[in-house]
Amino acid sequence: MPRLALLFVLGYSLVYALGWIQLYLQPHPYRVASEWIFANIPQGSVLVGPHWDDRLPLSIPGKDPTRTYVMEGREAELPFYERDTKEKLSLVLRRMAKADYVIFPTARISDSIPRIPDEYPYTTSLIQLLWAEKLGFALEKTFKDRPTFLGVTFNDDLADESFSVYDHPKVVIFKNADRLTEEQMMERVMNPASHQPLPTMDEILLMDKGGWAATATVYNPNPARLARTFAVLLLLGASFWILCGPFLSFLPDRGLGISFLGGVVLGGGVTWACAALGILPFNASAGLFIVTTIIAAACVRFCSNRGVRKSLMQAFSVHGAYVLLSLFTGVVAVVVTKALFPSYFWGAGEFQQFALSFFARNETIPPASGWNPLPDSGSVYGGHLLAGWLVKLVGATGSFAYEVCFVMLGGAVGGVLYTVLSAVLRRPLSAALVTLICIVPAIRGAHVLYNGYSGIGTAQAQEELDPKRTRLVEWLATSITGAPLVVEACDEASVKGVALRAGLPTLTEQGGREVACALEDPDGVFQAMMAHGASLLIVPGEKGGNTSRSDTLSKFTARPDLFAVLYAKDGAMVFAPAFSDYYPRAYAKSAARE
Repeated sequence: MPRLALLFVLGYSLVYALGWIQLYLQPHPYRVASEWIFANIPQGSVLVGPHWDDRLPLSIPGKDPTRTYVMEGREAELPFYERDTKEKLSLVLRRMAKADYVIFPTARISDSIPRIPDEYPYTTSLIQLLWAEKLGFALEKTFKDRPTFLGVTFNDDLADESFSVYDHPKVVIFKNADRLTEEQMMERVMNPASHQPLPTMDEILLMDKGGWAATATVYNPNPARLARTFAVLLLLGASFWILCGPFLSFLPDRGLGISFLGGVVLGGGVTWACAALGILPFNASAGLFIVTTIIAAACVRFCSNRGVRKSLMQAFSVHGAYVLLSLFTGVVAVVVTKALFPSYFWGAGEFQQFALSFFARNETIPPASGWNPLPDSGSVYGGHLLAGWLVKLVGATGSFAYEVCFVMLGGAVGGVLYTVLSAVLRRPLSAALVTLICIVPAIRGAHVLYNGYSGIGTAQAQEELDPKRTRLVEWLATSITGAPLVVEACDEASVKGVALRAGLPTLTEQGGREVACALEDPDGVFQAMMAHGASLLIVPGEKGGNTSRSDTLSKFTARPDLFAVLYAKDGAMVFAPAFSDYYPRAYAKSAARE
């Protein structure tokens, strides 16, 4: 065990160090951002930025920023750090209203002021609205290098700013697209509640061009979250063996290898049973209660039963090192193979993320809607529901949640494979060696079984992901809680499954969808949604814009008594009918006045 721990620490440190070295083999983000600014921002543009920070663009050979742009003097500085008063807010907004671009050379502002909203209420709202693109500014471009080695990227956007602010800061450039006046921006900053949803500080720090999307990474090193995840799994595995070990004594390793998977099945299974019987909801609090109960019961049994302690020590003395090696090998095999050969484990990864999102949102058993995003019930209860329980329990979200489940699958396969091979070969060392050889094909087979199919090609999956829908998908995933049934408007030019990709069940092959395809009669759509209990109407938007579509949607926006507009950007819209839980009270008041 000490050797394995040492191997993990040294291996992680080596990969991270080599990734960090890569930062110094490429141009500094300030240089890259400056070159982009000179190439893309018109001469004579007014550039403003925060005070007490660097100013971009830098001087580069043949380019003088002070002669190219208006960017010097007090009028070009935004005094964010000054005491938060209405006079200070007015000054900042006035300078922003006159600017063509706002340039943040580092994350110093966005990583500090939102931490103390009581001291900076106005500036915090301003930052949130700015990054949400609700102050008339569009997020034009971001520049950031991250430690990367062999395809493994360490996203340090959420780390302390001293890790990145000097050698690889994140540059964010906003363009004044709508030219709002100081008064218009002031009204929005003073009333942020009427412009929800707004991004959190973490979402602001992770945001890149394209919307509220954390940068996709193979590995996101959040120590607290990772420690919590592995601690829960190891404790569950140990508890499973203490409680169920006597029933597995017929196995040569006495069930040590399958304990890793068994702990997840036990915890998730008990939570599922309680939810199915109506005793507890299928949520994080119930899962934490069940896990705590299982661990407490295992501790009582371990302390009070000498035979259990003796049996555990005997099994661990013979098989413990080999089981840990198999678990570790499974985890490493997934990480390395995904980094070097991503197509090997493709398996419609994006689809699986949103399927996982559905079950992470769902809090009822059976799932609240029969229109779940999975092709068959076998794959639902073959892993996705348990995976959803796991990400609820550890608080994982987005791509990190998918990676956690994928890596845990590798560890589980490694442990189960060792148990099976030790029963066949009867020699622990031989079983461990064969596990090392067979682990990658075994994980691939488990992945296919877990998905219920062999996946789709990388090119096909990439083609189905329309970058123009990214903002809508991310907004749905972060803003709509639970798993409401939605109606998605038909659009021949759109990518299918926008709601599905956000982990929401979509009403398909029903009368409600046919009515939504027409989008001509708001009353008809409302009645159809009411009949099926659909909570959201999603219009993905058309490529290149469509005047007739805009005219049609205006019929819906003109009926606040029936529909509230929750989202409108790039031609995509989300409506909530008046009976839906998502219908805001402000719309009800507006409808009453009309």
